[in-house]
Amino acid sequence: LGKSTYARCGIIVNVTPFEPDPAEEEDRLLLKVDSSRVAGTDMGMLKQLISDHPGEASVVVDVMTPEGPVRMRLGKEYLVDPGDRNLLASLKSMFGERAVA
Repeated sequence: LGKSTYARCGIIVNVTPFEPDPAEEEDRLLLKVDSSRVAGTDMGMLKQLISDHPGEASVVVDVMTPEGPVRMRLGKEYLVDPGDRNLLASLKSMFGERAVA
């Protein structure tokens, strides 16, 4: 995925190195997606879906690229409830059954 792909999606504004905090790892939603699925997904729909299911947990996205995985944590404006069944079902529908951890 090129930089321009992310710029068009409207979600990622700033990218900084991700250092996992073990204290926060339990309270997060992990989304694992292949770069080809991200490129074909309407990021506006993903943004709206996340916004429609607010909560207290961070969203961490592992994008599998040809060069290897890239891990990103979405900003604090995209906190969700990782136990929200409607959110999980919608994410699985968008990215596949194994995408949500």
